[in-house]
Amino acid sequence: MVPVVTGAVASILYLGVAAYLALHLRSGKQAKKSILLTPGAVALLLHLSSIYGIIITPDGLEFGLFKIGSIFGWVIAALTITTSLYRPIENLIIVAYPIAAAALWSSILVPTSTTIINPSPSIVAHIVISILAYSILAIAVAQALLLALQNHQLKHKHTNGIIEILPPLQTMETVLFEMLWLGIGLLSISIITGILFLDDMAAQHMIHKTVLSISAWVIFAVLLGGRHFLGWRGVVATRWTLGGFFLLLLAYFGSKLVLEVFLA
Repeated sequence: MVPVVTGAVASILYLGVAAYLALHLRSGKQAKKSILLTPGAVALLLHLSSIYGIIITPDGLEFGLFKIGSIFGWVIAALTITTSLYRPIENLIIVAYPIAAAALWSSILVPTSTTIINPSPSIVAHIVISILAYSILAIAVAQALLLALQNHQLKHKHTNGIIEILPPLQTMETVLFEMLWLGIGLLSISIITGILFLDDMAAQHMIHKTVLSISAWVIFAVLLGGRHFLGWRGVVATRWTLGGFFLLLLAYFGSKLVLEVFLA
């Protein structure tokens, strides 16, 4: 019962702040950062309490699809809040908070076939790094979409509304590629630790996940190389970012969805 209560309050805070930001973005007014971050920080604590209640059991950790999704949602919201303290990405809250709320409620309401595990410290480290990599790259996707919107507005000479409160285009691109560099670094560690620490990859349905993750890594690497050597930006950067992240979604959530929902 406690995870439901804390989850409900956290969701209300997430969605309330997202709605507040949406109204300000629509009108082209700057939202107060304190109103965006403080309730979000409270929601994070409540969300974490809910995660603790549904994942940690006396027999071990219950890592089902939507339960892991709730962790991803929490990390995405936490990273967005933390990064907003020193980078102008607070507008990404309009995406991060609803994702966290949806992931939280899915973990509570949607039944899935799950397995209780007692992972070794090395596997825990691999899981943590993987979650961080996926979450940072998810934020990069939101940043890329916002950048694409900004490019479109400027190209068509629309200078009212959201475009008025976004940072300069160059700053937006710099932040995007900072996220991509960090994300691909963590993804590299995730792939390497997965290969080293997972004993029977075939039995654990990890072969296709590894192949898809490596494919996503290649896409992100090509994008970063194209940025450095060819000056890729704008729509090109957005498309490559979306393509790489789509493969990551297939790598983990696609297979988990089939195994735990459709084949359960």
